[in-house]
Amino acid sequence: MPDRPRALRAGLRGLLFDLDGVLVDSVHAWHRTIDQGARRRGLPGVSWERFVGTFGQGVAADQRSFFPTLSVDEVFALYNEAFLEHTDAVEVMPGALELLDELAARGLAAAVVTNTPRLIAERVLAHTGIGPQVQALSAGGDGPEKPDPAPIHRALEALGLGSDEVLYVGDSASDAGATAAAGVRFIGRGYEAEQRVETLPELLPLLDGAGALRPAPLRVLDEGEPTHGVYRGVIADTSFDGLRTEDVVGRLRARAAQKRWCYVGVYGPRLIAACCVIDLTYLASCFAFAFDRQSGRIIDHHQVSPRLWPWVPDTPSAGHTRYGWPRAKATISADGLRRHLGCDIGRGAERLRVDAWLDERDVAGLSLVSPQGTPSSPWAFGYTYKLSGLPVEGTITLGGERVSLHDHQAVVDYTHGLPPRDTRWLWASGCGRCPDGVPIAFNCVSGWNDGVGLGGENAAWIDGELRPLSPVRFERPSPDRWQLRGPELALDFVREAQREQRVDLKLIASIYTQPLGRFSGWILNGRGQKREIEQASGVTEDHRARW
Repeated sequence: MPDRPRALRAGLRGLLFDLDGVLVDSVHAWHRTIDQGARRRGLPGVSWERFVGTFGQGVAADQRSFFPTLSVDEVFALYNEAFLEHTDAVEVMPGALELLDELAARGLAAAVVTNTPRLIAERVLAHTGIGPQVQALSAGGDGPEKPDPAPIHRALEALGLGSDEVLYVGDSASDAGATAAAGVRFIGRGYEAEQRVETLPELLPLLDGAGALRPAPLRVLDEGEPTHGVYRGVIADTSFDGLRTEDVVGRLRARAAQKRWCYVGVYGPRLIAACCVIDLTYLASCFAFAFDRQSGRIIDHHQVSPRLWPWVPDTPSAGHTRYGWPRAKATISADGLRRHLGCDIGRGAERLRVDAWLDERDVAGLSLVSPQGTPSSPWAFGYTYKLSGLPVEGTITLGGERVSLHDHQAVVDYTHGLPPRDTRWLWASGCGRCPDGVPIAFNCVSGWNDGVGLGGENAAWIDGELRPLSPVRFERPSPDRWQLRGPELALDFVREAQREQRVDLKLIASIYTQPLGRFSGWILNGRGQKREIEQASGVTEDHRARW
């Protein structure tokens, strides 16, 4: 295939997929086709043990293995006829349709490269619903088969892409051989390779590591419509002014129902602390706490007030968040490079003062715009911005003791949205280091912002590099222990202290438990390598709110 000029030589613009065993589970359908086909031609039947090691090798190789008295063309004809009886046994691989949807949302092309005869491949793509989501098909019978690079060249030509602009996902030696010959980067799905995944959802962090996560737009609204998606970086303007609703009443409801908060957490070997300013439109609140491992002491303050003085701006990376009330003052100021948290709450031995500077220059944040509509407000949505593993300097003073933050890390959680009236989420946030000293942090959520991308706002930061994650499963084998499990992580949490609140005024409510403690386990980086976490600090939370 002739070389072609490439304007985006370093950019990822598409993915190529093998079909059988990668996008679809067809192994049993193919075994029945080959076994029955051989018997009908008077040849010995093909046992499962004899078949399984050859699955996906191609029609020409099948002819040599199972149909020595037939020509390759006769085997093609046999397959095209016999496979019809077993199409219903073909199933979509878990996460395949969702992954293809996400690729389309990111503007990435998708193609299928398979040794399966074209007629059968087209039938399978139509049966599984994958067909409309791929832009090209290179199939058996079109020319030489894999491991020859020709099938990959045909797909690249159909997409108009070069070999350095795509990734190939396969599960066999023929896939590995074809990609090596074509100069295309190979990811093994359950197959040994430099980069290997066991499930399709695990591909997303690898794509993000390849630069596929879209940069954040400037505004959360585009001509009145939310810019739903997961993005790298901050959306500078999150104003809901101009949100397109069904009528004037909807616009008034959208204005009155907005919720905003800005949370800054500081986690480290000695302290777990945080401050949050919350603007509910009709009420305001501020909480601040600090847990000192050295003394075992926790200072925890929560102030609720009329909405007179608080302010959470529409600009997550700039401006001033503030709360003011007698003996409860907090400011969070940002300029896009650094963020300052100043807090003074309580008095006497229970007084908590924070003077912390967060450095945001070298850490990319994750922005998510998620639909949160209900039948009565289908236009509702929410925006959240997460930033973790930030270097932090300053001090926290508990009572009269001042503690330096030089060996701690910080997190930022900014949210502006129109959440459903009754909302519940499970959350985990932590920062720590790998055994080699590399900083590592994570944000994991279940039950909130699950509707966009493969993993919503789930993400990790490894040495400052953002790695979005797949959905995470939360388990609590005991009150003191939580477990987080997903394709790219396994984390265990042990509680050392706990905050909690139970405010239920019927019309509004906030009921939560927030254990504070340590995490250990591992997270996959963008190259599919496990990075161990040793004694990361942070919080988990089970929160139910009625807004």
